[in-house]
Amino acid sequence: MTSNGNAVKRSKKSVAHKSGARASHASRGILPVLNGVLFAAAVTVALIMTLAVLLKFGIVKDNIIPIFNQVVKVVCIALAAYLAVRGVSTHPWFRGLLAGVLYVILGAIVFSIIVGSFSFSAANLADLGMGAVIGAIVGFVFGTKPADRS
Repeated sequence: MTSNGNAVKRSKKSVAHKSGARASHASRGILPVLNGVLFAAAVTVALIMTLAVLLKFGIVKDNIIPIFNQVVKVVCIALAAYLAVRGVSTHPWFRGLLAGVLYVILGAIVFSIIVGSFSFSAANLADLGMGAVIGAIVGFVFGTKPADRS
């Protein structure tokens, strides 16, 4: 009976270890993506607030707003993707793509809340495509280990 009891204890321990490993693996998968998206969103807010101050004091003209918005969007999509794949070697292009798309979706949701309405347009699709492409490229470039690039 003792050997049987030990076998049961060992099997429970190995099951607990495997399920813990699975949970840890899942958290390593999605948490870097979410952290990257949220950090990039915070950077976006900081940059937009900086532009607002520069506009208020007349340091820049308002004709720079569309250019500034696109530059911020591209840089922050890349930042979200980079943070999503940093230190993670599995499926970096997909993690980058996911971070880019989620960043764009979060931006659309926040903008809709601020404006008070949501309208879907071709520009939304273009932004999603841009987020997917930039995210996947950044994920591929920065998620691949230098030894793997030879």
